[in-house]
Amino acid sequence: MMNFYPNNDFLVLETQLSQEKNEEDLRLKQMGLAYQMTLEMQQFKASFLARASHELRSPLCRLLSLNQLILSDLGEDPQEIKQWIHQSYESGKQLLGLLDELILISEVEQGSIPLKLQPVSLLELVEEVEKITALPRAHSQFHITVDSTESTVTIHGDGRWTRQVLLSLVTLMMRLMGMGTLNIHISRDHLNRAVVDFQGAPPPVWQEAIAAMNHPENPSKLEEFSKDFSPGFRLWVNQIILATMEGQLEFQNHRDITWLRCYFPLAQL
Repeated sequence: MMNFYPNNDFLVLETQLSQEKNEEDLRLKQMGLAYQMTLEMQQFKASFLARASHELRSPLCRLLSLNQLILSDLGEDPQEIKQWIHQSYESGKQLLGLLDELILISEVEQGSIPLKLQPVSLLELVEEVEKITALPRAHSQFHITVDSTESTVTIHGDGRWTRQVLLSLVTLMMRLMGMGTLNIHISRDHLNRAVVDFQGAPPPVWQEAIAAMNHPENPSKLEEFSKDFSPGFRLWVNQIILATMEGQLEFQNHRDITWLRCYFPLAQL
């Protein structure tokens, strides 16, 4: 009985075919990934445009309404007309400020403005935010406590933008809560990520904030803060900024208690 042993040419051909198949599979996976990323980018652009338009609608409508009053000569005296002109100017300035911030955020998300990713002390950034908000908190019954399970937590991120996200969230909590104590807790999770928890807000505040973030097209009582983005849009923007630094923002629920949590990648020291 004859035994068949493949010759070297056959083995070489088989190896080449296997390599070509692997390369083709890799190309297909890369094409699929590129297609998925393109779809996600298009969805993001559409969502960003829709949400941004909703945010800009309020100051724009107010600006148009004030100008209509002025042009219709409905003022009873020069002082009232002067007040309308001043309000119109403030609305225009607010609209310009919101546009500038939207442009900056979109440029960061698109990569037009490169982030300076480097090791940053998370505890120091939180303490900076606590100091920055000390003056406005001094005139209200709003307090902040900071504690950490780690003596040092160094994250890999852009210090300026990380501080901006933390400041934005603390400021938002001040507006939503009005008074009370916001507990900021810093720790690490089982996935070796830095974690910042914002606890202390009553459940109704979180419920409205979550609803506003998920459905910004629906008006909310929280949108009374007309000089800034609505709470839902502000949370969504912070999600975008954190994502560019491989971070994450989400709501946590445990035993009927809800709180806001930020994740940051730890620095490899």
